[in-house]
Amino acid sequence: MESKQKKCPKCNEVKPLETGFHHNRRNFDGFQSYCKPCMTASNDRYYQKNKDKMNAYRKGWRKDDRKENPAKHLLLDRERVLRRFGESPEWYDNKLSEQNGVCAICLAEGSHNHQSGKRARFAIDHNHETGKARGLLCMICNHSIHKMDKDRAWATRAVAYLERYK
Repeated sequence: MESKQKKCPKCNEVKPLETGFHHNRRNFDGFQSYCKPCMTASNDRYYQKNKDKMNAYRKGWRKDDRKENPAKHLLLDRERVLRRFGESPEWYDNKLSEQNGVCAICLAEGSHNHQSGKRARFAIDHNHETGKARGLLCMICNHSIHKMDKDRAWATRAVAYLERYK
C-alpha cells in the first residue's frame, strides 16, 4: 500500500503525510501545511520573538488556576470536547436527558471513578470514521466499545472466552 505524500511549501521537500506532518483537523487533508521540522522551527522563532506574550498566556493556564477556578475549567473543557464532535452543550444536556442520566450501555448512573478517586463525566461516544457523536457512555463502556469498533472479532473472542469459563 503506497502512503500518501505532500510537499512542504517551506522547505520544498516531499514527505509522507503520516510521518512527515503533524495532524490538523482544520486543514483540508487533515495535516499541517508545513512538515514537522519546518513547523518546529517556525514555532521556535515565534516563541523567541514573543517570549513575554507566550509566558503570560501559559501562566494563565497553569494547574493553580484550575484549582482556583474549577467551574471555569470544567465548562471550557466540556466545550472543547463538544467542539471536536461538532456538538453543543445543549446537545450533551439533551442526550443526557434522553438517556435518563445513565450510560447508554451499562445504565450506570454517572461515570466511574478515575484513579484519582474523582468521578468522571460521561464520555462522548463517536464514530471514528465519520467523527459524528452517537451517545454518552461511562469510561468502561467507552473503552470497550472503542475496542469492539476497531476489531469486531475481539467481541466474538471475548464472548467465547467468557463462555469457556462459565
